[in-house]
Amino acid sequence: VQSYSTDTILQKEADCRLGHTRGGTPVDSNSQTCAAFLNLVMRGPTDGTVLSGIVTNVATYPINIADEIVSGITASTSYKFSVGRYGEFRVGADYNNSLVHKYRQFSNDPFTDLLRSTNYDNQFKSIGAGYVTWDIGPWSTTVRGTRFGKTWSYDGSHTVAPWMLYNLTTQYNLSDDAALTLIANNVFNSRPPIDNTYSAFPYYNIYNYNAFGRLVMLEMNVHFGRSK
Repeated sequence: VQSYSTDTILQKEADCRLGHTRGGTPVDSNSQTCAAFLNLVMRGPTDGTVLSGIVTNVATYPINIADEIVSGITASTSYKFSVGRYGEFRVGADYNNSLVHKYRQFSNDPFTDLLRSTNYDNQFKSIGAGYVTWDIGPWSTTVRGTRFGKTWSYDGSHTVAPWMLYNLTTQYNLSDDAALTLIANNVFNSRPPIDNTYSAFPYYNIYNYNAFGRLVMLEMNVHFGRSK
């Protein structure tokens, strides 16, 4: 169950009125899907004036997706070892690769491939992450890197480069019930990859990427009550 955004509804309505998508794929204007989207967009009278046919209202509501198919590979591994008086190290990695993710709203609609969609509702095909943690005495430091895989460009002509983010966490345990933690997200202030086919600011898919740059926080956790 999900709700279509206003932007999606207007894009679909435009496809149905034009008879094709932005990329040139034919659209059946007489299909059940088009009938549904055309009914969601209310327009003023077509009277030849400047405001002729202007959008007056867009309705949206939760809908049941008739079919959704998802398959992929998920893997995770971790290892811990001691280096004597130099403490302990923990290393690990996580990986997810989406092989198939498609859906259709009505039974007679073609499936939408969410891994290759050009309407900016596509997703990362793969996401991988690795980390190293060093524990010594009351100190614990973790470095984590995450790689967000390729996505399709706005016009569907090519893929956009992967995106790498690195986070750093250092924690000092003041006692069994108190800890002070320094957290740095996106240490290298990595910006989302630019999509040259999207001509409007910020020039990337805001549904997959975010504008958060480097973020540094100091956090203190105190546990009250019974000792841990």
